[in-house]
Amino acid sequence: MGKIIGEGFPTRTTVGDIGDIYEDNITGRKYICTFSCKISDLVDHEWKELAPGSDIEPSKIKSNPENKSVPNRYKDRAAYGKNYK
Repeated sequence: MGKIIGEGFPTRTTVGDIGDIYEDNITGRKYICTFSCKISDLVDHEWKELAPGSDIEPSKIKSNPENKSVPNRYKDRAAYGKNYK
């Protein structure tokens, strides 16, 4: 998780990883990346504005591995049938 500084608010194409903090150096507002996806050359990101005066720094954000899930294709195939990809 890192800190990104840029001009203006982040857009869907502003590259970042989940948990990254983006700071707008014009307004001082901070945003956190809550969604990040890359498929081939297409990228999509979602940024949520942090409350004004928030002192959240990337090093203070704790990872919660219980909430991170990677699809288990073998289990899904058993649940949804052999045509599941």
